[in-house]
Amino acid sequence: MSGVRLESLCKSFGDITAVDNVDLTVADGEFVVLVGPSGCGKTTTLRMLAGLEDCSSGRIFIGDREVTDVHPKDRNIAMVFQSYALYPHKTVAQNLGFALKIAKRPRDEIERRIRDVAEILGIEDLLDRKPAKLSGGQRQRVAVGRAIIRNPEIFLFDEPLSNLDAKLRTTTRSELIKLHKRLNATMVYVTHDQVEAMTMGDRIVVMEGGLVQQIGTPLEIYDDPDNRFVAGFIGSPAMNFFRAQIVVDASGCEARFADASLKLPETHPSASRADVVLGVRPEHLVIAPEFKTGVQFQATIEAVEHLGAETLVELGLEGEALTMRAGRLENIAPDQSVRVGAQAEHVLVFDAADGRRLRPQNGAGP
Repeated sequence: MSGVRLESLCKSFGDITAVDNVDLTVADGEFVVLVGPSGCGKTTTLRMLAGLEDCSSGRIFIGDREVTDVHPKDRNIAMVFQSYALYPHKTVAQNLGFALKIAKRPRDEIERRIRDVAEILGIEDLLDRKPAKLSGGQRQRVAVGRAIIRNPEIFLFDEPLSNLDAKLRTTTRSELIKLHKRLNATMVYVTHDQVEAMTMGDRIVVMEGGLVQQIGTPLEIYDDPDNRFVAGFIGSPAMNFFRAQIVVDASGCEARFADASLKLPETHPSASRADVVLGVRPEHLVIAPEFKTGVQFQATIEAVEHLGAETLVELGLEGEALTMRAGRLENIAPDQSVRVGAQAEHVLVFDAADGRRLRPQNGAGP
């Protein structure tokens, strides 16, 4: 296997910039997920890596070999698409072995590799069936098998689970994670589903507007987002945001909203601004807080979703809807007025104008 390196990769379609100066290094054996909303540039980036789209500028390396202008068939990559792209008139075994047959590999080698791949994917009993007699999950495994059998340097996945139902998506996702560990293969995976990104990737590349917004491990991205877009996109339910005014006086610096205030260090970068946006994850909001630092405010319960082990509570605060996620709550109901709060270390501060994260100096405070 080999790693991947993208250097200043750009792609434009006329006046529209789809991918803007992307730099990314994928280590040998790493599973990297490109995630973002539709139109963010993730699939275009993958297609340039595969050679299916020409680069407007920049360079692409697989291992130590530059492949920017190399034909797709000579890049030694395998791509699994959203559509299964199986030959309907061929059996599973024939679909799996087709690429080797075209390459004129010996028959005994083709049969051996078909058996090996079928065992890896648990589809030994499906080899004589045609795609029409397979479930969606089985077809997707066959599509993955066609990629594995070629023994490529890089595996590329373009939203391969989008056509599956929710339960099958979860099962297939687990199978792909296990497959990556078994093959120790280099994989680049594209999805718009942040749950897939969080559960599958060794690292996540969050994209928006053709730009890389942040690269990091799933927990790094979740706990320490670089901007408001990343904070709001990663996490379900999404992060809550509050517009706050900055007040600096003899007592120090505070971010104030509704009937609440958050003490900030005097050296905090927000001290030079008039407005900021505060962000709090739903699981960090608590009812009837007992802590002395952080933010506390009065809110109205508007809806309650009992999910068994946990409860989602929708709160109203001056016309804004907030979400709180907690353990099992039985004695709450809509229209109740409750005191809600969050610890200071769980409150993130963002620039109100451009959404940049405003981090404290020396790691002190929110």
